Amino acid sequence: MASNLKSLDAALDGIAPATEMNESPKVRKPSVLRQRDSLVSQTASGMMSSTSQMKVDPKNCRMWTRHNRLYDLLTPENCSDLIDDIRAKGRNHTPAIARNLRDDPDGFQYEIIAGARRHFAISFLREQEGMSELHLQIEIRNLSDQEAFLISDAENAGRKDISDYERAKDYAGALADYYDGNVSQMATAIGKKRTSLRNFIYLAEIPNDIVNAFFSPTDIALRYAMPLRPKLNDPKIRNRVLSAAQRISKEQDEARRLGNTQAYDGQSVFKQLLYAAAEEKGQGGAHSSYQPILSNDGNLIFEALKTSRYYTIRIPTKDRATSAQIAKELKKYLT
Repeated sequence: MASNLKSLDAALDGIAPATEMNESPKVRKPSVLRQRDSLVSQTASGMMSSTSQMKVDPKNCRMWTRHNRLYDLLTPENCSDLIDDIRAKGRNHTPAIARNLRDDPDGFQYEIIAGARRHFAISFLREQEGMSELHLQIEIRNLSDQEAFLISDAENAGRKDISDYERAKDYAGALADYYDGNVSQMATAIGKKRTSLRNFIYLAEIPNDIVNAFFSPTDIALRYAMPLRPKLNDPKIRNRVLSAAQRISKEQDEARRLGNTQAYDGQSVFKQLLYAAAEEKGQGGAHSSYQPILSNDGNLIFEALKTSRYYTIRIPTKDRATSAQIAKELKKYLT
């Protein structure tokens, strides 16, 4: 299974608008994404100044509803690198991309298309550290929603600080809103393989019970969801997995209540769900006191039971891991 989880193609080359596809190469205009990259790089290097750039109070900005980050999950900790950089330099080096708003019912003047972390960092420094002289530097663009999606995706392509789940939810919404559910068309537009895009769409559709089993949605990785996909098609297996997810969710909630810590990290949740899918009635698993020790792709290496006097280890007789792998995991378990 793990061998099928290939690395994702995160590079976006920029896709020209459809009206340009049949034009001669001599008159073909740069794509929206290439224009964006060129403008940002030239502005940052001082080669040109953009008349569309300005400094604004972040309180006058709202996030675009289709923004691909979960803004509520941004914290001083996960934005610390950017906060430190802005504190030292006195500004956000790369402008956020925004659109003008007119007659907004909530009184906002600008809508942030790309730059949630920049908005958060500036807001934090102004409000929590009293740096009222800081303003959010934005670049005003006249963009359709589809162009805004493409630019937002291009801005975050390859960034490790945006999770697979955030990207998946963004892609699922865009597929419905801008591409009429046509995976091939959207994959071409964003420069991804169709299989990769389909995997993201599946990730966005996993049941809420499974999402809630993770301490944070940002812990949900693409490599966790894909091995579960075929198993959830069987009603009996699905019920076991969802039951395990509900149990894990309660334990995560209890950990939050006791101190905002996680009972299980993302990989541990994934392994428990896979083990619940693999267990047979009356044999070990979530209903046993034995702890399953699984490989990264969810295969059982051994089961372990710890009492006040003994460790008991059960190693499968069929489809065994290699002796070296068993020894390695046993050493880790006993350490």
